[in-house]
Amino acid sequence: MRLTISWRQSRFTSPGKGEVGERSEPGGGRDPHPTASRSTSPFQGGVKRVCGLAGAGLFRRCAPFLLAAALAGCASYSTEPSPEAQRAAWEARNLYPQSYRSEILAYMRNYFNDPRNVRDAFVSEPELKPMGLGNRYISCLRYGLRNAAGGTPPGREHVVIFVGGKLDALRDAKDQCAGAAYTAFPELERLTR
Repeated sequence: MRLTISWRQSRFTSPGKGEVGERSEPGGGRDPHPTASRSTSPFQGGVKRVCGLAGAGLFRRCAPFLLAAALAGCASYSTEPSPEAQRAAWEARNLYPQSYRSEILAYMRNYFNDPRNVRDAFVSEPELKPMGLGNRYISCLRYGLRNAAGGTPPGREHVVIFVGGKLDALRDAKDQCAGAAYTAFPELERLTR
């Protein structure tokens, strides 16, 4: 006796008498893989019931359902706040940095390889300037280096950006510091590790 099982058989159907899965004697007159006994998956049966036709007509009849399902999958409901709310939240974080000099000193202590190399340091008071979604308090920082390496420019100019009254970022200045009212910043020149 021999047991034959077809890979096409669905786990949701049980074979009937003489179908695939039945024990059959070799040469018993039954085809161990009859084409009529191949079953479909429950999903395929459900689609046939919904759309009404099998084969080539299936796609034509189900095209509206398939299109609707594809579009529903692509649709998203945004949980992002409105642009007005984003701008309001941005502006709400604009607090004047009361201790901006000490914030800059603490940052520059880690920024410099050798903080004793700084000379001619100047800083401007923070003021609101356009940036991102609205305005940010920025301060301009300018200083020179005593022992500038061959390709390093002897002077540097940075924009210091404050968010929530605290130093958030330091970037190279482009045109943001044109016309800044600089004052001497001797504390930066005396900075040590």
